[in-house]
Amino acid sequence: MKKFLLIILLIIVIGGVFMFEYIPNKENKKKEVTLTDEFTPNLIKLTNRDYEDNYLISPYSIKIALNMLKEGAKDNTLDEINKALGNTKVASINNDNIKIANGLFIRNSVKDIVESNFVKTITKKYNGEVLYDDFKTPDVINNWVNEHTDQMIPKILDSISSDFVLGLANAIAIDVKWAHEFECETTTKETFTRKDSTTMNIQMMHHTYESSDVSYFDNDNVKGIVLPYEEDTNLEFIAVLPKKDINTYLANIKEDDLLNIDKDKISASNKLHINLSIPRFKYDFDLSTFEKVLNELGINDVFDLDKANLNKIITKENIANHNLQNIYVDTAIHKTAIDLNEVGTKAAAVTYFGMKAGSALLDDFETVDINLNKTFAYMIREKTTKEVLFFGVLNTPNKWSGTTCSND
Repeated sequence: MKKFLLIILLIIVIGGVFMFEYIPNKENKKKEVTLTDEFTPNLIKLTNRDYEDNYLISPYSIKIALNMLKEGAKDNTLDEINKALGNTKVASINNDNIKIANGLFIRNSVKDIVESNFVKTITKKYNGEVLYDDFKTPDVINNWVNEHTDQMIPKILDSISSDFVLGLANAIAIDVKWAHEFECETTTKETFTRKDSTTMNIQMMHHTYESSDVSYFDNDNVKGIVLPYEEDTNLEFIAVLPKKDINTYLANIKEDDLLNIDKDKISASNKLHINLSIPRFKYDFDLSTFEKVLNELGINDVFDLDKANLNKIITKENIANHNLQNIYVDTAIHKTAIDLNEVGTKAAAVTYFGMKAGSALLDDFETVDINLNKTFAYMIREKTTKEVLFFGVLNTPNKWSGTTCSND
């Protein structure tokens, strides 16, 4: 059986421009959001405010991106990143099923002026690979990404800026399948209700669980299910169906909701069977408001030519001696994709920072029905650390195609 690849790709590159396809909901982006010192909930709140349809973000990728970026930051630029991250720490995930690779790309023309301590931090602390090139094309970066995502994302840049100085990249790859696969024959055409109350015919997968490694939760605010991937992956998929308005729920989401949403979970057993109905879905997403989100989290100076202080990468003296202007983040991008089907989950996320240096059951069993036939939230979480690798909302599943178990 073909395995599916769950990939988190984090890429920080200095230089270049990338375009988006998704447009934020203009009405929603006017809504105010109450921020706290909790990074991931803040990220979810701001994203949910701006988008009415499907979205998918990778909080873990973005946290790694900001932590790598702050290794080169000083003074207020560093303070702003730290404040945005709040009390959030990036957990060290010790999981043999997760492949992690980090890369540092340095333009030959600045090779001698990039701070050795910065290079050492990336290589030692992040186990980063250092690659030097003239970077007249983005081929070196694209090839690195292609290799470390198992060819799932073969290309991220069409071109590279003439002002490119250096880049940072992180890739995480996970090869997983469901612990309990869905039977193709049970996938049926059913009705799904979107936020605006419109309906559509979609591909609904079904499974009945009696294994104790599958559980459900049901409280005053939400109902949901926790599905494991293969036993040795230490990963889980959590679907969350708010009992009231989903936007209201997500506007008030807290770190505790992400960590302990399933604290009162009830496991399936030979006396309790869980009937699950979940859409088969596949979509891409571009967080085109990413820079604005970071601004609202308090990260501003790093985007300002005059205020940015990334002098732990290249000192002000070396910048001046080489007739360069200050280095600053010129472009911020976060892009994701997901394919959830009968066999498993395939997902990817890309975060890009472009910088410039100017120039069926029997009746005697109790049953619980979890029917995800309307807009719901979901996350993919690492069990030990409870790090949220992906968080998304499904509002528009794929339409019924008349076929099942097709990976097209």
